[in-house]
Amino acid sequence: MPYARMNVPALMYSTNLHDDYHTPRDRPDRIDYAKLTRMTQWMYLNGWFAANAPKRPRFDAGFKTAALRAWTLQIAQRRGKRIAVVALARRLAGILYEVWRNDVAYDAHRIRPQRPAVSPRAA
Repeated sequence: MPYARMNVPALMYSTNLHDDYHTPRDRPDRIDYAKLTRMTQWMYLNGWFAANAPKRPRFDAGFKTAALRAWTLQIAQRRGKRIAVVALARRLAGILYEVWRNDVAYDAHRIRPQRPAVSPRAA
């Protein structure tokens, strides 16, 4: 995101959940209108809460994403890119909600440790 590279706060929303997304093979019949409605409402509410907050969101000059990126890459290796994208979106939504609810700055060092993998039961 060009703005973020210039230290301008920015958000990007994407679902990217099918292989033909934004290709010549992408067709209107692939649109999930219920999902599109939910995403649109979610994006609107994010903007509304940010615009109507009593204080501007704080910018953390030391913000680092290495731990979050490593966590996402681990999921991608184990479960695939699509699952990792959804997991990252859910994690970011939780982080944004906590920042908003508690009026705190994001702390990358608070990423929860990875839970041990659960082995499948023997049949």
